[in-house]
Amino acid sequence: MVLLNNGKNLFSGKALDSVAIRTGSIVTRFLSGLAQKEIIVKNGKYTIQDVLLEKWMSRKIF
Repeated sequence: MVLLNNGKNLFSGKALDSVAIRTGSIVTRFLSGLAQKEIIVKNGKYTIQDVLLEKWMSRKIF
């Protein structure tokens, strides 16, 4: 979801529909868990900390 939406507007209806999530509370829990594990960080937008993980995920998604 972070990659699909460039780390922005993750709570919009379009973003939620793109990953078949119905409520923003699920996204909140998802982002909180990833932030606690230092996988993502928010600096204006959400970004994936590990460059290799981001590239691997990009190849799987796109």
